[in-house]
Amino acid sequence: MAEEANSNADQSQDAPKPHGEQQPTDWEAKYRETLAHSRKWEQRAKDNSAAAAELEKLKESSLSEAERTAKRLKALESENAAMKAERQHAEWAACSRMIRSSRRTTVSDTASGGRTASRPCARTTSLDHRST
Repeated sequence: MAEEANSNADQSQDAPKPHGEQQPTDWEAKYRETLAHSRKWEQRAKDNSAAAAELEKLKESSLSEAERTAKRLKALESENAAMKAERQHAEWAACSRMIRSSRRTTVSDTASGGRTASRPCARTTSLDHRST
């Protein structure tokens, strides 16, 4: 009987546990595998980028002089519009700061009890109406 108890105990120890330990994960191997996969896609992206640049050069060379000029003009116009918008925004911000600071210093009571304020920033018109 003692032998049967020992053999049953040995079988219960050798049997896999339902929630037992799993094999340890080899993180270094997973890292190397992921790194290799990443490098493969990085190389594909570089190859595609080079091919796209070559295609763009080919398209550019096939354009006529008028088409190249029109393309350049369009790029310059959009750059000019962006610069004008940025400049206008900066002027409005400066005017806003001036108005806020002038309200604290130039607003005064008049003899009639009303309040008047000088206008510190008269340039609030669009840049399109100015001559440069």
